[in-house]
Amino acid sequence: MATEMREVVRMFAILLLGSGAWMQADAQSYPTKQMTLVVPFPPGAATDVFARAAGRRMGEILGAQIVVLNRDGASGAIGTEMVAKAAGDGYTLLWGSSGPLAISPVWTEKVPYDPLRDFAPVSLFAKIPYLLIIHPAVPARNVKASTLS
Repeated sequence: MATEMREVVRMFAILLLGSGAWMQADAQSYPTKQMTLVVPFPPGAATDVFARAAGRRMGEILGAQIVVLNRDGASGAIGTEMVAKAAGDGYTLLWGSSGPLAISPVWTEKVPYDPLRDFAPVSLFAKIPYLLIIHPAVPARNVKASTLS
């Protein structure tokens, strides 16, 4: 697991450096200052745990200090908006997830950012499955049968 994570972080860093289209700085001189990795969820959540591990390793690989900053609230929209409004110089990164980037724009009337316009994807880091679990006494055996009329 540790080897796999190191490889994913290494690939993330390579993709980050290789994404020169969204960075104004030359890749040879990047990074020249502290970077901020924004997690739009509270400390201790799965996204935070992954971001802290990856941020630590990315800092070692890039030779830069990476500060993980939790900006939770509004189902991830507060931290996501913060990154959307930051300078597009590659020093403020979003540890994104499907909630604020795919679900909120569909379910919320208006989000303060456009996931397609305001962000450039760098890499997929992890897939975290979710389960729908019910008490065994409930007679439903699928999602359709479990909904209340």
